[in-house]
Amino acid sequence: MESNPQNIIAISNANKSDCLSEQKIPSELCDACILAQKDNVPVLTEDFLYLKANELDTNKKSPEYCSSFALIRVLYEQKEITFDLYLNFFTYLSSYRFRFLPIDVDDIEKAVFGDGLIAIVQPERIRQFNFLLILSTEYGVPFDKAFLMIARFLFEILIDDSIPSKTAERIFAEILSAFPSQMDKKILGKMFTQVCSQTINRYSQGIILGGMVQEKIRLFSQFTEIYNGKAFLLF
Repeated sequence: MESNPQNIIAISNANKSDCLSEQKIPSELCDACILAQKDNVPVLTEDFLYLKANELDTNKKSPEYCSSFALIRVLYEQKEITFDLYLNFFTYLSSYRFRFLPIDVDDIEKAVFGDGLIAIVQPERIRQFNFLLILSTEYGVPFDKAFLMIARFLFEILIDDSIPSKTAERIFAEILSAFPSQMDKKILGKMFTQVCSQTINRYSQGIILGGMVQEKIRLFSQFTEIYNGKAFLLF
């Protein structure tokens, strides 16, 4: 939208009320609200609180609004945009500490393997989710909820024999580095490995698993022991 200059409209101070919310607030924050009130159209914004503040300050009814993130998500689900574009917008919003950005195991899998017919493995794209923020207790996510979601993702990696052991190790390295916790990373890595192993033991009672599972668990344990908090290059 912003790439087309015709979509950018500014208004003069003469068209604004004498209230603080319109005279002292930067135009990029208040002009859309004022124009939306004038033309009776919705505002695309992540900051609906300004709209309500303007209503209280000016006694003008706040316009309807829609989250740009919600719009982007719907466009992706309807295949109007790619997952790459969706993920880039997710990263952009997280850089502004936007709340609340939803994420699930399926999203992480698409980031790492893509969502096309041919998988392109890119474990480093896990960093785009900004786990240090969006899975942190400060962000409002309990540790156990974040831990169980990531453990579920690792479990899927472990039991999928189409994912080579070294690739699984690279993914585990990214997860361990990115996961927000004051806990020692070696303890955290052991916890992930132990929970995944216990889940696999229960899971294997009803189905035969490939031999690669134990090799992946061994590599997870080995990586945890040598982890020192620095970046690793795994081949």
